[in-house]
Amino acid sequence: MPRILLIEDDALVAMAVEGQIRDAGHGVIWASSAWDAVAILEYGPHDFEALVTDIDLGPGPSGFDLADQARAGRPDLPVVYVTGRPEAQFLQRGVPGSALIRKPVRPFDVTQALGQVLAHRDACAA
Repeated sequence: MPRILLIEDDALVAMAVEGQIRDAGHGVIWASSAWDAVAILEYGPHDFEALVTDIDLGPGPSGFDLADQARAGRPDLPVVYVTGRPEAQFLQRGVPGSALIRKPVRPFDVTQALGQVLAHRDACAA
């Protein structure tokens, strides 16, 4: 089962997004803080199918920083950002081929964005 690394510091949002991802047929590993995500990216399993990250994670690295770190080891890793902030920030800092979901998150948004970034990765690999 493909696994998604979900980085979200709000437990209620994380539970909703995790359920949506699981309903789409993916496994999920949830990091509840930027520092937990750093540890997973540095020392944990690296067979993720994609990364779904909030941009604003409180103290520590941002979702942008975490996506950059993940892409340093896997340049083709699909990334989906989740935020309530304006899209301009995403356009300036988002990694190429990524997608943005605006909060509040709807079930269809997650599955659509994951499908989009996974298809982009597959098209680039072909």
